[in-house]
Amino acid sequence: MDTPKTVLVFGTFDGLHDGHRFFLRESRKLGERLVAIVAQDTIVEQIKGYLPVFPLQERIQLLLDHAVVDDVLEGDTKLGTWSTVTKVKPDVIAVGYDQKHLEEKLREHIQSNSLSFEVVQIAPHDPDRLHSSILRSLNEKE
Repeated sequence: MDTPKTVLVFGTFDGLHDGHRFFLRESRKLGERLVAIVAQDTIVEQIKGYLPVFPLQERIQLLLDHAVVDDVLEGDTKLGTWSTVTKVKPDVIAVGYDQKHLEEKLREHIQSNSLSFEVVQIAPHDPDRLHSSILRSLNEKE
C-alpha cells in the first residue's frame, strides 16, 4: 500500500477567515494528508513586526477544529531551522499567494539540501476582501 501524499502548510492563522479556509481546502486537494504548522508568537513578531491577536494554543485549536486539517504542529522556535519540514517529510508544501518570502526560502532550502518535495503556490480566494491585514485594521479601528 502506498503512503498517503502529505501536504504541509505554514501560517500564523490568527483567526480563521474564509481566505484561510479556501487556502486549506485547496492545499488538501494536493494530497491525502494535510499538516498545518502554526508559527510561534516570537516568529510572527520577527516576520510581521507585531504579535498575533490569538495565543498559539488557540490558533492551533482553530485548525484542529477544521475538518480538512489532519494534524497541527507548533512551528520552529528559530527562523531557518526547518525542523518541522524534517519532521513531517512532506511530499508537497503549499504556500499562500502572500507567502512569497517563505516560498523563496523553501526553494533555497530544497536546493541547498538536495530535497525533493514540491512547493506549490495557492491562488488567492478574495484578497481585497478577506486578507488578514484588512481584518486586523478593522479591529484596530473599533
